[in-house]
Amino acid sequence: MRLRGAVYLWLLAAIPACSGDPEDDDTADDDAADDDAADDDVASTLTLSDSQNYDFEGTLDIRPYDLADGSDPLFDWSGLDTDLQGHPLDPVTDVDQVTIVVFRYLSEGEVEEKLSSNTLEQVDVGLFASVDPGDATSVRLSELTLMGNDIDVEQYFVEGYGTWLVSLATGSTPGVGTRMAAFARPLPSEAETTLTFAADSTVLDFTVDLASLDPLPAPAGVEELTVDWSGVGTDGLGNAFQADSIDRVMVGQYTSLAPADLEEQFLDLEILADSLWRLDVSGGTEAALGQAAGDAPFPGFDSAGTWVLALQCTTCANPAPPFLTLVEAQHAAAGEQEGAEVSPVPR
Repeated sequence: MRLRGAVYLWLLAAIPACSGDPEDDDTADDDAADDDAADDDVASTLTLSDSQNYDFEGTLDIRPYDLADGSDPLFDWSGLDTDLQGHPLDPVTDVDQVTIVVFRYLSEGEVEEKLSSNTLEQVDVGLFASVDPGDATSVRLSELTLMGNDIDVEQYFVEGYGTWLVSLATGSTPGVGTRMAAFARPLPSEAETTLTFAADSTVLDFTVDLASLDPLPAPAGVEELTVDWSGVGTDGLGNAFQADSIDRVMVGQYTSLAPADLEEQFLDLEILADSLWRLDVSGGTEAALGQAAGDAPFPGFDSAGTWVLALQCTTCANPAPPFLTLVEAQHAAAGEQEGAEVSPVPR
């Protein structure tokens, strides 16, 4: 049996009729049943490997706003209607949290680079404060607190204290769901005291490579498939793969879009999907796709359009999935012999 990308290919399980002694028939039946079970197990397990993972490179260009040193600046997003991914944003209902993160010893460029590569560490953070603005579309720096405790954050807003990153987010989990960000730069020579967010406060530029990966072969029409990512070592950003960060498996079908189309519109994968299934996971390195939720039960893979399978980390600051691959349905050819393999679809 051949292995390709550490994924077992679909095997036919046609067992010919046997003749001979009845006891031998019983033994043969038992052996055949064992073989069938083994084949079913092989066929139903999709083992992911690094060669099947996509490549993602993203860069953030975060705009700095010069503000009066020692002031209590106002952060205003009342006119913001688009987030950093180009998606519509309601300034009242979509902003659940305003945060300030001060990086004491990182420059603005270093913060951008670490955010882009998902390599920021807790040790980089010198100060953190946040506030739920409710229905307001502006807040002052002095309104932000540390877990509800007033730390007089405005007293630190002076030149030389560090790099100040102001973020607007949907949801209440720190670092997750960021919709827009900007640098607040305190300068003694500046009189301005209002930071007004705009659609270009953060510009996200990215490239995605789906063409170079080895597609994941999967048996066509099989609903009960198990995905195993225990062998993945590197994520799509080139960092060490953190298996314990995976909390969701996503499968999407795009009936009229080619992989090149998905590369161009990568940030809209979940919006563009004609059919989408999600399965929340907690711990472990396996998931049963038959348990994934969608508008209809997961039907198995077929040859219609483009299929994507992704491992997501919904609590990570970078929304790019740690693992994402293309899936190619493998159909058993008519007339194949017992144990014959179905070759991968040529790329």
